[in-house]
Amino acid sequence: MNGKVVFLTGGGGALGQASAELFAREGAKVSIVDEMKDKAEVVAHRICAVGGNAIAIHTNITDEAAVRVAVERTTQH
Repeated sequence: MNGKVVFLTGGGGALGQASAELFAREGAKVSIVDEMKDKAEVVAHRICAVGGNAIAIHTNITDEAAVRVAVERTTQH
């Protein structure tokens, strides 16, 4: 996964966290997208604390414009 970017929706939940951490361990940069901002930030912090690369993005994935913004933020990061 080195050099890959993962755009993970629902990354603040238990399954999302496990997935995000696995992708990060494999070398991916992880964008954790979730309506639960605090939970997404905790996951991103945990990944970064062990040397991974992650960003938390607060987004409602049912809002197309918000998803476009999240994708843009991911590519900028």
